[in-house]
Amino acid sequence: MRRNNPWLHSVRLRSTGGDYLEGMRIGRILRRYLTYVQAPLKVKGGTVPWDLPDVRGNTICEDANCVCASSCGLIWLGGVWRWGNPGFHRPTSAELGALSPGEAAAIYRRIFEELASYASEVEIPAFVIDYIRSTNSDSIRWLTHDEVDELEYPLSIAEWLAARCGRMSQNEKSLFDRLWAKSHSTDFTSDERASLTRLQGRQNQLSKCALSNIYQERAKIQ
Repeated sequence: MRRNNPWLHSVRLRSTGGDYLEGMRIGRILRRYLTYVQAPLKVKGGTVPWDLPDVRGNTICEDANCVCASSCGLIWLGGVWRWGNPGFHRPTSAELGALSPGEAAAIYRRIFEELASYASEVEIPAFVIDYIRSTNSDSIRWLTHDEVDELEYPLSIAEWLAARCGRMSQNEKSLFDRLWAKSHSTDFTSDERASLTRLQGRQNQLSKCALSNIYQERAKIQ
């Protein structure tokens, strides 16, 4: 990361999981270098369940194993801009079965103590921690599209960018979502298309401003 800073802009993530502590270590590195992250997107309808495009829009993967889950989700949370639908569950290990209950409890306490520290550092909302605690290790709780929208930027980064660049109002966001959903229908009017084009221009302007400001800050990191 240090060698490629500030040119390394984003990281695409694909993994069914791994070591939770290692995932948090990688997430901290991504946060330090103000890195954008993309995970596979859960597709609404269509013929494939997931999709992860590269920088040119070509598909990297799109099958049932094209996911970012468990410790990969913790890595995703370290990004300063987040895209995709990661999944979470409680950590587990085959080694737990060979331990006493007290030894297993000690390992779990260490993981959740580290998770609490990581959550504070990268600003993980309480509902995500609740998903990790409440979801069995043989299940996955995937973030919904609405939840991902809420997590697009860490809270402090979102407010910092709003102060630098401004942001779309809630009414503008709602109108954009409504017009986008209707944009391929036969009754989509010319006035609605003009409104959608205007909002897309506004969104692109804000995205460019955000990237410019984040890039300038990356360049200062040693």
